[in-house]
Amino acid sequence: MTFFPLEAACRRKYVTIVGNVPPPSRFSEWPLFKAYNENYETGERTWYVWDGQNSRRVGKLAPEYYDLPMEECINLTCLEERIVSGWRPRDEVRERDK
Repeated sequence: MTFFPLEAACRRKYVTIVGNVPPPSRFSEWPLFKAYNENYETGERTWYVWDGQNSRRVGKLAPEYYDLPMEECINLTCLEERIVSGWRPRDEVRERDK
């Protein structure tokens, strides 16, 4: 699950909508998302979870959050790369984040 600027991509003819179906039932509730701020001098990340309205700092990311989707809006190139590579949200969690 990710945020993607679909309307802009359609307008620029990068993508075409070929169908419109409701999301799977497992997505009927708004999920938690994870995000981080990184200190570029130290490389340390401070993690947050977001419920669609409120963001809560969790500091070091607990294993139960590894598979949460990222709170980010990605472009078409990034989306394509992630699909082709089989990227998963837990791939964003580095060893030193654990």
